[in-house]
Amino acid sequence: MEVIITEWAKQSYLDLRNAQAFTRDEYKNILRPDAELLKVYPNDPKFSVAKFWGPAVDVSNKTIPNGFKMKWHNIGNGKVQLRLLVVIIASELNNIKAERAFLYESYVKSGKEQDKRQMEKLKIKIRRIAIGNYHYRRSL
Repeated sequence: MEVIITEWAKQSYLDLRNAQAFTRDEYKNILRPDAELLKVYPNDPKFSVAKFWGPAVDVSNKTIPNGFKMKWHNIGNGKVQLRLLVVIIASELNNIKAERAFLYESYVKSGKEQDKRQMEKLKIKIRRIAIGNYHYRRSL
């Protein structure tokens, strides 16, 4: 599966790197390789581990169609919980229609309320991605 880095993902990466939410080694040896697993989604055993991967769920505890979360615990010097929101949806890019994984946004989980806000924003971004209204930065 093609993995698309959106401008939202790039900006959140830069913000987290600037805030020193993770180390260079963690990015190189954990975060990036895990994100690259999306290329073989769902055919890697990590996708069956609920502490690592799962569906995005809204405030009413309903699964958000096409929305997923990649999760890491005890990352960085502050040992934070890091989340990467992923949208898996059929889309057309360069005249090729295919199912793709779009990296939407990364954030440090700081509580349930913040997580709920992120899920509501994710719903909006899924709709935008579905109609092609996003900024493509590159593919992994």
